[in-house]
Amino acid sequence: MARRQRPTPPPAAPPAAELLTAPRTFFERLRTAEPRVWRYGAPVLLAALLAGVLYALLLRPVVAVAAGAEHAAPAFTAHVTNAFGTFFLTVLGAGAMAGLGTLGAGRAGRAAEVYGATFVVLPPLYLLLAVLLLVWPGPEATAATPGTDLLTAQRAALRAVVQTPLARLTVLVLLLAP
Repeated sequence: MARRQRPTPPPAAPPAAELLTAPRTFFERLRTAEPRVWRYGAPVLLAALLAGVLYALLLRPVVAVAAGAEHAAPAFTAHVTNAFGTFFLTVLGAGAMAGLGTLGAGRAGRAAEVYGATFVVLPPLYLLLAVLLLVWPGPEATAATPGTDLLTAQRAALRAVVQTPLARLTVLVLLLAP
């Protein structure tokens, strides 16, 4: 009587960080693993979350100008809106790029997995920028005085923020990194 052989489980996929340390090994191990489009979704979500926090930190002086004005949204709501908007746009952009890669290369091409794995580079970069935004002195935010047009005060604060070199670097990284 012949014994049935148990099927061997497919090889495990490599961790996303291996793409940075040993790209050749990463792709060899990924090639043998079963294709899954969502495999490297965690680095994308973490990078999107940190991008939202980074954008909210960048716009702190602008929110501070509007926080004291009458009929203005509370500062916490403005920060949450800024963070969620950037999170949403980052996830949407990553999904679109992964989807287009899958359409172009097919599921066997693994474009979505490779694109998702490349997001492992962004969290350390975003954390560094967040720390710099917290410790680097930003532009002085003056609260809008009663009777002043709130939109004019916000535009002036936004212009002051955009003139700083760290803000330009942050916007450049947020736009080009993904």
